[in-house]
Amino acid sequence: MIMKQDDDNLHYQQDGLIDPDPYSIILGVTAFLGSVAFIATYIELQRDKQRRAFEKYERDRQLKIAFEVRDLLLAVEVDILQIETSLKKLEMLLEQGVSELHNNHYSKYELRFGTMKPMFIRPGFDKFDEDLIEVNKLVGKSFENISKITQKLYQVDVSFGEYLYKKLIELQNFLNEFIRTSYNYEKGFERLYKIVDLTQEITRDLRLTVAKSQY
Repeated sequence: MIMKQDDDNLHYQQDGLIDPDPYSIILGVTAFLGSVAFIATYIELQRDKQRRAFEKYERDRQLKIAFEVRDLLLAVEVDILQIETSLKKLEMLLEQGVSELHNNHYSKYELRFGTMKPMFIRPGFDKFDEDLIEVNKLVGKSFENISKITQKLYQVDVSFGEYLYKKLIELQNFLNEFIRTSYNYEKGFERLYKIVDLTQEITRDLRLTVAKSQY
C-alpha cells in the first residue's frame, strides 16, 4: 500500500524508501530568476521619464535610497551564489538517488513533474529535505529583496543604459526558452546554471551602476 502526502510531493512505501518529486524546486528557482528579469519593465518606463533638477533635500533622499538599493542588490547576489550551490547539491543527490536504486542515469528522465522518482533511505532523504528547505528559504528571501528593489528604483534617478536593458531582455528570453523547451534533468541543470550565472552578472552590473550614479 502506498501513502501519498500531496503537500510535500512525497510518496511513502512499505520498504521505507522515499521518492520526492524534485521539479517543484526547479520551478521555484526559475520563478525567482524571472522576478529579476522583471526589472526590465522599470528601465523601459524610466526611458520616457522626464529628467528634472533636484533640490538638495531631494538629492540626499535619493542618495540614501540608492545606497539601500545597492545593499539589497548585493544581498541578492549572495543569495544567487547560495542558490547555485544548493542546486548543485540537489543535482548530486538526484544522480545518486536514481542511479543506485533504479540503475539509471538522471539524464534518462525528462525535466517535468512526475518523471523522476529518486529513492532515498532516511539519511539520504534528510539531506534532500535540508536542501529543499534551504532553496525555498533563499528563493523566498530573494523574492522579498527584489520586490523592495523595484519599489525603491522608482524613487531614484538612475539610468541603466541600453546594455543592461538588453541583458535583462536576454534573461527574459532565456527563461521563456527554458520553460518551453523539453530538457532531460542533466541538460536542464546545465541550462539553469547558465541562467543563474547570467542573473548574477546582471545583478552585479545593476549594483555597480546604482553605486556609480551617486558620484
